[in-house]
Amino acid sequence: MTEATNPALLEAARGGPFPRADRVAAGVLCIPIPFQRSDRLRYTLCYAIADSDGGTHLLDAGYPSSEGLEVLDAALLANGFGPVRSAVFTHDHIDHAGSVDMLRSRGSIAVIAGPPGATVKGGRPRNAAEAPRRLDEWGVPRSEREALPGPPPGDTHVATLAPDLVAEDGDLLPVPGRRLRLIATPGHTGGHICLHDEDQDLLFTGDHVLPILNPGLGLGGEFATNPVRAYLDSLRRVQEYDSAEACPGHEYRFRGLASRAEAIANHHLRRTREVAEALAVRPRSTIWEIAARLSWTAGWETLRHERFIWSALSQTEFHAEFVRSGEAASYL
Repeated sequence: MTEATNPALLEAARGGPFPRADRVAAGVLCIPIPFQRSDRLRYTLCYAIADSDGGTHLLDAGYPSSEGLEVLDAALLANGFGPVRSAVFTHDHIDHAGSVDMLRSRGSIAVIAGPPGATVKGGRPRNAAEAPRRLDEWGVPRSEREALPGPPPGDTHVATLAPDLVAEDGDLLPVPGRRLRLIATPGHTGGHICLHDEDQDLLFTGDHVLPILNPGLGLGGEFATNPVRAYLDSLRRVQEYDSAEACPGHEYRFRGLASRAEAIANHHLRRTREVAEALAVRPRSTIWEIAARLSWTAGWETLRHERFIWSALSQTEFHAEFVRSGEAASYL
């Protein structure tokens, strides 16, 4: 079970009024930066961290828009935060790292990111031109293709993100007077990271662990291993920080990190078990055939006519590879 640590954020996550910036701990400000991806994701939670020299360091400064920068500037000014010295991003999705170029254009700041991995295989197509090949690889019947919605827009990632510093797993970030340790947590993307504020026991989780939504896997970026395996390993890793207040990139801050990480792991392992059962019946099944046998929240007949079908098929592919490789056996 999780416990929300900010009632206003909890209400906003349930569709209530847009939340205001609030203090998390000494020198740490949580600033909701607006963007509209869905009714449930209306903002990214940016965290401003004051250093001992009067500077400010941003974590996940949000979607690139003039409105977002105005919200950010107003919150920093109203709460007495100094000039921005650096910006770090938990991963390269546009709602977290998209503001990097706008921030750079306003002055000299250091951009910090975590280490990349090796190129991931599979995943949903990044553009319409790639879609036919992926449909062939997934074994989607010709009779189904005309009714399929097109792939989601390919603007999810920040292709131009060029960090000034690539911090490694276990590094302390160069923030004067702060002990912010980087934890590599691949799964949602290959280069996803979390940060632990060791003095105030805050764990900034980005999209790795959210209090309500179950994060998707392998959503672009790079991987050295199967995204399912990477994510399960990363979830195990953050369970040791259960004493920390979890500060995610969306929804609301909460306590109960270990139980939430376990619940997300179980959600994905249920999918792995279903895929394993489907392959046990028909080992040579296509990804489309496997996906049609799985239990989906909205139901397969509904899902196949929505854009979510592209994500569903790529997730099914990751789970199928996880099972076929033999890696899944030690996790089930």
